[in-house]
Amino acid sequence: TYAFQPYFLNVLGQDSQKLTLMFIMFGTLSLLMQTQGIKFLTRNYTLTNIVLFAIFIRSASFILMPIWPNLSYFIAISIIFSIFNSLVQPLINTLISLNTKPEAQGMALGLNSSYLSISNAFGPVIAGMTIDRSHLATYGYALYLAGILTFLVLLLAIFTRKKYAIG
Repeated sequence: TYAFQPYFLNVLGQDSQKLTLMFIMFGTLSLLMQTQGIKFLTRNYTLTNIVLFAIFIRSASFILMPIWPNLSYFIAISIIFSIFNSLVQPLINTLISLNTKPEAQGMALGLNSSYLSISNAFGPVIAGMTIDRSHLATYGYALYLAGILTFLVLLLAIFTRKKYAIG
C-alpha cells in the first residue's frame, strides 16, 4: 500500500477518488478469494503450494507494476496482485496453526502478527527514503524493493517447506 498509493497518484496522475475505487475493488476481490477461492484451491492443491505460488505472484506483481507507467497495465497487474495477495496471510496463519502444538499456537500466531506489524511500521519509512519527488521514476523503487524482498521470503519459504508437517 505504501508504495502503491504514491505511484498511483503521482506517476499515473490519478486522484483520490480513483484510488478509493481501486481499494474497493481490492477489498471485493479479497473477499471473494478468501470466501470462495481458498475453498476451490485447497481441493486441488496443498496449502504450502498455494502459499508459495501466491508469494511468487506477489513478488512478480510488485516488480512488474512500475515497469510501464500505464494506467490499464497497472490496474491489470494490481488485480492479479490483489487476487493472490489476499491468500497469503490467511494461509500462513493456517499453516502456523497446523504446524504448532495447541499450547504454542497463540505465541506463534502472535509472533507472526508482530513481524507483520514491524514490516508495516518500517515499510513506509523505507519506501519514503527511496523517493525523490522531483524524479517520478523513483516512485517505482519501493515497488521494486518490495518485489525483491518478497522474492527473498519466497526463497526462504521454498528452502524450509520440508519442515511443514501439514500443507
